[in-house]
Amino acid sequence: MLTLLLASMLTLTFNTQPVKASGTIYIRADGRVDPPTAPISTVDYVKYTLTGNIYNSIEVQRNNIVVNGAGYTVRGIGSGAGIALHQITNVTIRNVVVKAFYTGIWLDGSSNNSISGNNITSNLDGVALGYSSNNSISGNNIASNREGIWVGYSSNQNSIYRNNITANNYDGLHLESSSNNIIYHNNFIDNTAQVHSYTSTNVWDNGYPSGGNYWSDYSGVDIKSGPCQDQPGSDRIGDTHYVISVDNVDHYPLMNPYGAPSPRTYNLSITATVGGTTDPAQGTYRYTANAVVEVAAVPDTYFVLDHWELDGVNVGSANPYSVLMDNNHTLHAVFVPITYTLTITTTTGGTTSPSPSSYVYDAGTSVSVTAISDAYYSFDHWELDGVNVGSSNPYSVLIDNNYVLYAIFRLLSYTLTITSTSGGTTNPAPSSYVYDAGTNVPVTAIANNNCRFDHWELDGIDVGSANPISVTIDMDHLLHTVFMPHDVAVTNVTFSKTVVGQGYSLKINITVVNQGGFTETFNITVHANAIIIATLTNITLTTGTSTTFILAWNTAGFAKGSYTISAYAWPVPGETDTTDNNSTNGWVSVAVVGDITGGTPNPYDFIPDGKVDIRDVALVAKHFGQNVPPAPRNCDITGPTVGMPDGKIDIRDIATIAIHFGEIDPKNSFF
Repeated sequence: MLTLLLASMLTLTFNTQPVKASGTIYIRADGRVDPPTAPISTVDYVKYTLTGNIYNSIEVQRNNIVVNGAGYTVRGIGSGAGIALHQITNVTIRNVVVKAFYTGIWLDGSSNNSISGNNITSNLDGVALGYSSNNSISGNNIASNREGIWVGYSSNQNSIYRNNITANNYDGLHLESSSNNIIYHNNFIDNTAQVHSYTSTNVWDNGYPSGGNYWSDYSGVDIKSGPCQDQPGSDRIGDTHYVISVDNVDHYPLMNPYGAPSPRTYNLSITATVGGTTDPAQGTYRYTANAVVEVAAVPDTYFVLDHWELDGVNVGSANPYSVLMDNNHTLHAVFVPITYTLTITTTTGGTTSPSPSSYVYDAGTSVSVTAISDAYYSFDHWELDGVNVGSSNPYSVLIDNNYVLYAIFRLLSYTLTITSTSGGTTNPAPSSYVYDAGTNVPVTAIANNNCRFDHWELDGIDVGSANPISVTIDMDHLLHTVFMPHDVAVTNVTFSKTVVGQGYSLKINITVVNQGGFTETFNITVHANAIIIATLTNITLTTGTSTTFILAWNTAGFAKGSYTISAYAWPVPGETDTTDNNSTNGWVSVAVVGDITGGTPNPYDFIPDGKVDIRDVALVAKHFGQNVPPAPRNCDITGPTVGMPDGKIDIRDIATIAIHFGEIDPKNSFF
């Protein structure tokens, strides 16, 4: 028992005390540990386990093995490599403390090896890979070395991940001429330089959402999420890249050390009133505690942000607004319509509806303004902020700014045209004149000698004889001055019939008019051809009046034949227009009594043919019993007074023709 106890104590002492081998310890290609006294045990030549601390180097010459440090230390004196692999494959080195070597773990020309879970400190290079590929360096604590990891001339998918690379005083990771390596989920903390990459291009993240590496000098924030980091909400990945060099970028830098507990998060609920939206859009987003989230208000057209309400409290109108995520928060954007002032003004001469003033309207409102002219004015045009915008009335103003709308009115002007008959003039003289609307223009009529002013005609309407007259200029006007001279005229001469038996009578109707401006007394002479039938004397007519005289012409003493009947009014003193003093109207035939028709080609043309025959009897007989009119007036030959027609066709007319039947005009006066 004593012997066994002593043996156990010796064994414990051997396993727990540092072993200083005389040289490098080898794990030979055939599986042997050389020297065999080295504190490394194996039972299957695959799994090798340290059984104590080692103060020298280990060189692995066997492929396809696992070296488990079991927490023991491999310690050097500042030179050599703690654990070295030269052209070795498929070796796992784990759970070893390596310190005080030139290179803690050295892989030279080796591939498909794994270095994991080791504590590598106080070396010049913690881990070095030279001309090696497809190796895995993971889960190691690499701290306080000169360079944490050196990778030189090594490409093709060496994976460096989940390592704590801390406080290395030259470069945390040094890559030289080494590309296509994958480096992610490492914690680069407080290294003098986190990475030095010389002629190397590598992959620095594991995509989204796995992420890249934690960098203690990263200054980005985490308020966005998504593969493009453009969605609201925290995702523990920085919103901006960590740029090592142009060709080396960590697109998804971690906000917290990999493996550290997830930081606390809070919800931010964003809402808004009508009139706008927000960026991020309205919704609920989760953010890391103490993140500062900027929220921008985006007003709709014609709206503006009035203020924010954070958890129901008005916090002002700063835009964007920053929210410190120290708790769950609700941020509410309050939008209000933009208002602008429309100022309406006018010139003299009118008003507007709405009336001239200043009005406040919501932006986007269309305001219709109507110009209303005063009497004698017209609306000319609008000016909006001093710019002529035309004469549309009403005019619509879209309220998208403060505006001044100016209504321009113009005083109307009209033309007064003054004309005059002969016999006088006016003051102003007859002509056309332009006056401002509303002007009262006095016009005086001035008659010539032997003429009299009679009346005014304004736009064709008799407006009396006040002199002067005052014309109100409210439109274009024509003022006509009417003067009346001395002027008498014969206007009509008619006969009761056109055929009369010689010695019988007919009636001549003579109409005369005083067309002048004075009461006139004058004479009228009636002619049959050049023979005076009668003279009517001392005819008196007041101005503007007329009368008709009926003159019985007894044809006794007048030869058979045709006579032109005319009436002539003798000119009165001062009369200058005598062209209408004489009137002639057709002719009258003096024939054999009873000769009222005949000749050719139509026996009913009432042209005497110089004999009383059956044609005359037939014509009278045809209209027997009729009155004149409609009976032809020449058929009325006589009446109760012989030789004087009585207006009807009766037995007297038949008898008269019968008495003279067969008589002829030997001189054939009509043919």
